Amino acid sequence: MKVSMKIADIAMYTVFVIAAVLIVFCCVAIINSIRDTKKNNFIRENGIISDAIIVKVHQEDVQNIEGWLQLIVTVKYKDIQNKEIQAIKDIGVKNILSNQFQVGSHLQIKYVPERSGDIIVLHEGAKN
Repeated sequence: MKVSMKIADIAMYTVFVIAAVLIVFCCVAIINSIRDTKKNNFIRENGIISDAIIVKVHQEDVQNIEGWLQLIVTVKYKDIQNKEIQAIKDIGVKNILSNQFQVGSHLQIKYVPERSGDIIVLHEGAKN
């Protein structure tokens, strides 16, 4: 009789411990989900900075406007899901710095998914 009571007590405590562990696990999962949602919303609205490389310069679209060249370039970069993307972007470049914007040049871009994937070029001497 005493042995079966000890087994019942052990089984009861085991059930309580398992329930407590499951409750803690669920709370941690909920907190992480909320944190990830906030982070993803922030990135969607404010963008993510990524390295990009110019894969093509469309020379036929170059215009000189008050010391600025309007370049149309194709850039390759990675989006939020780390997928490689190519996009055509027009950038204003100071005439004196135009030789820095050639095929193979590296840029930093800000990819903003909330604004239809707008690309903002972050480079000294460039403007959007």
